[in-house]
Amino acid sequence: MLVAAGIGPGDEVIVPAYTYSATALAVLHCGAIPVMVDITNDFTIDVNAIEKAITPKTKIIMPVDIAGWPCDYDAINAITYKDKIKCLFISFLFHSNKTCSH
Repeated sequence: MLVAAGIGPGDEVIVPAYTYSATALAVLHCGAIPVMVDITNDFTIDVNAIEKAITPKTKIIMPVDIAGWPCDYDAINAITYKDKIKCLFISFLFHSNKTCSH
């Protein structure tokens, strides 16, 4: 899926620090860089840590549910809708040459 999404060398993919090794290995297999972020007390990815880790090289946020306990997907989606972050993902997804003014 990462390759199909255009992920490759130099791209960053945010993953939780507490997860199965295959999560980061899938990112490495594409030549991309896994950016591990902290987790919360329930062992799911920390939404605040995600936001701090996003850079212009970030292309994917890959949350992982733990033992059937879901991540806070509403909060993760809310991050991607913030104007300064949304423009990074939209530019990547549509392969736009436009830059954001945020």
